[in-house]
Amino acid sequence: MPIAFEIALKLPHLLQDVKAEILRLAQSAKDNHLGVWLACYNLLIRYFKDKNLFNKQEKTDIINYIETRFSSLNCKSPNAKGNEKLNPFAIRDVGIVLAQHYKQNNNTVEKERVIHDIDNAFRKVLNQGVVMQQLLWLEEIQKCYSIFGMTKDAQSMYPEIQAKGIEVKDSLKQQSYEYSRPMELIDRLKNEIINGSVDEIYPHFVEKFTMKKKDAEEFVEKQKINPLSGLMGIQILSESGMPLSQIGTPEFDKEGNEYSFGAKLIDSYSPVLRYVISELVNNGVFTEELIVKHIMASDLINYDRQDSLAKGIKFYLSGEYVTACHLLIPQIEHGICNLALKLGASALRMQPSGKGYMVQLMDKLFDIPEVHDVLGEDQSFYLRTLLTEQRGLNLRNLLCHGLINPNFFDITKADRIIHALLLIGNLKVNEVIQ
Repeated sequence: MPIAFEIALKLPHLLQDVKAEILRLAQSAKDNHLGVWLACYNLLIRYFKDKNLFNKQEKTDIINYIETRFSSLNCKSPNAKGNEKLNPFAIRDVGIVLAQHYKQNNNTVEKERVIHDIDNAFRKVLNQGVVMQQLLWLEEIQKCYSIFGMTKDAQSMYPEIQAKGIEVKDSLKQQSYEYSRPMELIDRLKNEIINGSVDEIYPHFVEKFTMKKKDAEEFVEKQKINPLSGLMGIQILSESGMPLSQIGTPEFDKEGNEYSFGAKLIDSYSPVLRYVISELVNNGVFTEELIVKHIMASDLINYDRQDSLAKGIKFYLSGEYVTACHLLIPQIEHGICNLALKLGASALRMQPSGKGYMVQLMDKLFDIPEVHDVLGEDQSFYLRTLLTEQRGLNLRNLLCHGLINPNFFDITKADRIIHALLLIGNLKVNEVIQ
C-alpha cells in the first residue's frame, strides 16, 4: 500500500483512485482489525503536509473517520467478551495518532481531550488486572502524558504509581537459589592471586574479579533462543515501590539484559570474593596502609582526600560496612572524574540555568571516549554495572539518592567497593599519559 501511494505521487492521474481505495479499505475493516484501518489512516495523515495532495475538507473527513472509530472503541464495555470488550491498548494506539495530528496543528484542547480518553480507558479495566499489570498500565498512562507535554498530569501520577509499586513489592514472593563451586577450583583461583609481591597481588586480584563483557553478551545471545525468556521483561522497583527501570526481552533489549546478567554475575562471585579477601587479610596483604598506598599511587585521588580514604578502609576492615561505603563510593567517582581531567577531557556540564557549570554525573563520565579507552570495554562495563546502571547493581545511585535502606550496604557490597577502588589504583595515569 505505501508503495502504491508513492507511485501515485509520481502519476497524478492515479492519485485520486489510490486515495479512494485506501479509504475504502480503511472503512471496510472492522474495529478490531486495527492493523488494517489505522495503518491506512496513518499513511494518509503522513502526507497532510503536502497541500497539493489533500484539500481542507479531505483532511477533515479523514480525521472525523478516525474520531468515529476512536469513539466506537471507547464505547465498548470492559465487562464484555471477545471483540466487544474494551481494549485500552487499541484506544491508546488510535489516540496517539489523533493526538499527534492535533499537536502538529497546535490544537491543545483536542490533544488533551484524546490523552484523557486514553487515561479513562485504562482505568476502566484497571481492577481486572493483577497488581503488576495495574502498575504497567498506570505507567502507560503516565508515558502518554509525558510524550504530549502534559507535565502536570504526568507528575500528578507519581504518588499513584509509587503506591501501586508498593503493592507489587508486597505481592511478590521471595525466591532463593543455591549453587556450589568445587572447592579445589576456588583454592586454585585463590593461589593464583595471593602468590607474589603486593605489587603483583593487587593487579591479579582486580583482574580475576572483573567480569568480562563478552560473558554477558554470550548469555543474552543464548537467551534469545530460549522461548520462555521472550515472554516478558523485568520491572525494577525501588525499596519504596517506585519503578526505576524496565528491562525488555533479550531479543529487543540486548543492553538491558547484559547489565542485568552482569549484576547477577557480580553477585554470584560474592562468596568467592569474600573467601579470597579473608585470605589476603589474614596474610597481611590487605591492610589499611597497603591499600591506601596502592590507590594513592594512581595519582587519581587528590592528596587532601587521603584521610577520608584511609578512614573508609579502616571502617571496612573493622566491619563497619555501611560507613565504609558512604566514605569510599565518592572516592571512586572522584577518581574517575580526575582520570577524565588528566586525560585532557572535559568533565563539566552546563547548569540547567545556563549560569555556570557542574561536574558530569558519574554515568556520563564513563561515556567520555578518553576514559572509556583507558578503562577498556570490560572495566567500563563492570564499573557501570556495579555503580551507576539502574539495570545493574546501581550502588552509587542507591546510596547517594537514598533509594534504599543503608543496611543494604553489607559485607558483599563493601567487598565490591574495595575491589573497584583497587581497580582505580591500577590505573597509573602518568604511565597512560606518557
